[in-house]
Amino acid sequence: MEMYHDAVNHTLGPESKRGREMEALVESYISETKAEMGPDFSEKAGRLPRVPEDFSTMADPDPEIAPDEEFKDDDITSHAHGELDQHREMREFMRLASWEMPLLSNLAVPFEAPQATTPLRWRYTTYFGTPHPAANKVVLTFTPSSLPDLTPPQVANLIKLAGSRFNPHTNTVKMSCESYPSQAQNKRYLGDILAKLIKEAKQGEQLDDIPYDFRHAREKKNLRFPKEWRITRERRSELDQKRGKPGQLATGESTGDIVDGIKMIEASRHEAANEMQKQLATQAAMTKAGPAVKGRAR
Repeated sequence: MEMYHDAVNHTLGPESKRGREMEALVESYISETKAEMGPDFSEKAGRLPRVPEDFSTMADPDPEIAPDEEFKDDDITSHAHGELDQHREMREFMRLASWEMPLLSNLAVPFEAPQATTPLRWRYTTYFGTPHPAANKVVLTFTPSSLPDLTPPQVANLIKLAGSRFNPHTNTVKMSCESYPSQAQNKRYLGDILAKLIKEAKQGEQLDDIPYDFRHAREKKNLRFPKEWRITRERRSELDQKRGKPGQLATGESTGDIVDGIKMIEASRHEAANEMQKQLATQAAMTKAGPAVKGRAR
């Protein structure tokens, strides 16, 4: 505005009638424009509106360039902060277990045994609280003989087509898929594979001349505790008798009712050795006394 006044005064003169009329016209135009545009008309282009200063913004430095506070040795380490975070997380789960999990009983559904119209069993895995790469895995289990509209030869064809996925010990076929990012896609893929197997077993080539191959199925032996080793009353009394024999032996030795054979043998050997020493000493004494007696007789 000041630059405009200087230009008008320099061109038309400060005392000219035309200059005063032009200045009045421009001022009226500016006042009308301010009334229409509001109080922010005088702000420069590109500058953000000024925030009114209050208690929350008064003397608030920029956090990116503000200096760090001086460490006064009154805080814990980062490892301790991690322990506190873990403790808070455990407390959060404990609160969920105490207040939220009992409400799940309202969603309980009574168990219904599988019917003939639902021979397929689908298994899903869900990891609560954290994403897991195995959460999209879907497992399909079914019994070939329970599938509807299949004759015994067709069931045999289906078992041979399933190959190593058939377990002869449980008579079930087990298939799984985790190639796709969602459970619905993996389930759809397993359903398509099962439909192809059933179609091939019904309309495909008969496999009567191919024998079953169950070499992949090795039954795990579940070893159980033998019945003969179980503790019964008779077995307990027998063990008590065996455990009481050492005490009986000690009591018999102290009273003299039981003789220790090893000690008796050692004692007899000592007695025999003493008698032999006595005999040898007697013979040696007689040998020394014999020549002196003969000399006196001469």
